[in-house]
Amino acid sequence: MYLTQGLQRALQRHPSKPAVTHLGEAGNRRHDFAQLADGVAHHAAALGQRGVKRGDPVALLAPNNDHLVRAILACWWMGAVACPLNVRWSAQEVQYALQDSEAALLLADESLRALAPEGPTPVLSFDEMAAEAAACAPLADTRTGGDALAAILYTGGTTGRSKGVLLSHANFWTASMTRGAELNNAPDSVSLLVAPLFHVAGLGRLVGQLIVGGRCVTMAQFRSAAVIEAIETHGISDILVVPTMLQSLLDDPAFTPQRVRSLDRIAFGAAPMPPDLLDRALAAWPHAEFFQAYGLTETAG
Repeated sequence: MYLTQGLQRALQRHPSKPAVTHLGEAGNRRHDFAQLADGVAHHAAALGQRGVKRGDPVALLAPNNDHLVRAILACWWMGAVACPLNVRWSAQEVQYALQDSEAALLLADESLRALAPEGPTPVLSFDEMAAEAAACAPLADTRTGGDALAAILYTGGTTGRSKGVLLSHANFWTASMTRGAELNNAPDSVSLLVAPLFHVAGLGRLVGQLIVGGRCVTMAQFRSAAVIEAIETHGISDILVVPTMLQSLLDDPAFTPQRVRSLDRIAFGAAPMPPDLLDRALAAWPHAEFFQAYGLTETAG
């Protein structure tokens, strides 16, 4: 079991099927599975040219978008370790994580580059990495998996410094299989990834979609009106939210049940769900499955 296995399977079965769509302020970016796999293979090669070796952590500092998804997959493709960092951290917290994880490289979104500290860890923007990747021959998938380290995810650090949790390919795979036994994850599902990918819930949802060859839609941040529009326009079938996000959707003037009728599964967690809010949501989505989730970073969600 390796975490690029679903991508390989989708590439064989339906290469032209939409894989990742990013909804950005400057326009949307769409990648089918063939385009995604090709980009991943080139970026994996570029990581290797930058001196990243199998087993090396690669720190990633970016909001949810297609570039971050591709970078995570490129790490797994070449056998490196994805280390997505909290975009709400201070520069000092980013520096601590780089030192703690012993990251070989930091890829930073241009909007967050000011958080990248000066030090021994080389720093590249995603645009710079894309330019280097375009000049590289694609790398064959190493199919690294099993007990090999896949990611380092940092905990909330509510009682001190965040702790880096080591998660293997098998950890993520078995967690996704367990969730799949409770929640049918259909190959034609369209998941809106607004839960951050530096969090185990968001990253776990990405893994689940990759395993079945489902489609992901990414947004850099949660804005209720934009989420409602995304659900309506892109036929979003499932979403993972915290209760305050759900309340924001229901309270938004743009909300109508007709606009969000494609949503047939709503997972929620991270905070108690007020009964009256749940009643409102059940009335707005009478056909949808509601799933309360509780998990831990240390258990891959």
